[in-house]
Amino acid sequence: MKVLVTATALDLDRTSEGICSSKFLYCLLRAGIDLLCLAPADSISPQALRRHGSWLKQVRFFSVDQLATTTSRARGRSPHCSPTLPHRLGEWLRDKVASRVVYRTGFSRETWHRVDCWRESLVRAIASERPDLVFVRASGCDFEPHLAMARLEGTPPWIAHYHDPFPLSLYPEPYRRHYLLASAMQERRNATILRKADRISFPCQRLLQWLLRGRLEPYRHKGVVIPHIVGEIPTTIESEPGPTIVIDKRHFTLIHAGSLLRPREPWGLIEAFRRFSEGNTSRAREVELLFVGRVNQSHKADPRWAEASRVPGVRFFEDRVSYDQSLSLLRDCSVAVILEAENEESPFFPAKLTDYLLQRKPILALSPEKSAINDLLGPNYPYRCAPCDGRRIGECIEQLWGLWRTGKLIQALPSEASFSQLTLNSVARNCTDLFAAIGNQRQAFHQIRG
Repeated sequence: MKVLVTATALDLDRTSEGICSSKFLYCLLRAGIDLLCLAPADSISPQALRRHGSWLKQVRFFSVDQLATTTSRARGRSPHCSPTLPHRLGEWLRDKVASRVVYRTGFSRETWHRVDCWRESLVRAIASERPDLVFVRASGCDFEPHLAMARLEGTPPWIAHYHDPFPLSLYPEPYRRHYLLASAMQERRNATILRKADRISFPCQRLLQWLLRGRLEPYRHKGVVIPHIVGEIPTTIESEPGPTIVIDKRHFTLIHAGSLLRPREPWGLIEAFRRFSEGNTSRAREVELLFVGRVNQSHKADPRWAEASRVPGVRFFEDRVSYDQSLSLLRDCSVAVILEAENEESPFFPAKLTDYLLQRKPILALSPEKSAINDLLGPNYPYRCAPCDGRRIGECIEQLWGLWRTGKLIQALPSEASFSQLTLNSVARNCTDLFAAIGNQRQAFHQIRG
């Protein structure tokens, strides 16, 4: 079977989606699939792919930018703004035109330009390579490949993959953002994607149920789960030197690896750690809490930030570390911390969790009871609690500390059964079965119509 995958990021050392997309490509290759990948030129440059192993040579890459040069040149300058106009008037007109486009279509002119580039590239790649199936991935809030694919007719069967909800108005609180008129248009565009795709995939069942509900519930029969993968892909040269972060293996070290976004409030964890470390003078010298990743400015503006920075044993490293460094830190730490926003329900499957499971580390899961994390670890996992429940967080830390002191921390590991469906082999088998079923279903449909 020949499969075309869209990817907006592949660099292992820059973005989480780069890691997820690379793992997915490697997984499909292991399944014996003839693999094509359509991606922006900078995503498949030698610099971006410098860390990938020899397996990558089996993937045939096509560049969005190279395949869409005609569209790019045609839209290089806005026809609505003459360069001879006074600067301020020109800016005012540009802002007015830009706002009108967003309100009428849901997205900016720049977004639609990128959609056009993806559309033209998809048309050419499909025509020249004739794939049996197209798998559409994206990253962040950039769903241009999905929007482009939904504008095509007569395509091969295709799967629209949703790594997160889309658009922002369909996110849970406190992440949700609603924009007058624009959000309604974005939701209409999203419904078109769901209607036209042969299947809609999600990294977990909870996200599937979250997005495909209400007016979108009629599409639930198309929903499938293709999870983030617990597995390591072969890499080549060592990554570029990054910030020096040393973990003393003789210490009891908790590490949170990932960005502290605005809704992810660390104050309950930090306060629980402060009480834990200050409760015993001797152990205060051998316990640490490390935050590795970007910290949102809203946290730094909070008065509690200055206090947190003074807590003995608490360290912040805001520079992005390489993929190798991240795995090395996880290998050396005692407990890995996952932190979500305080909310009634969280449909997110943090990709970082797969690295925690890969390194076989006890996980302190600070997430809502109704969450993808709790679904994965199981309702009886003893080290999950609400992100702001400082008392319970402190109890979990005390219990993990006690196991560490007696050399029994292995007892706190999540069961392998909890992530058996996330391994490379398992995901590869499920993908091949799914792809074959979609192809057979489409073929049967055309035979009936014929």
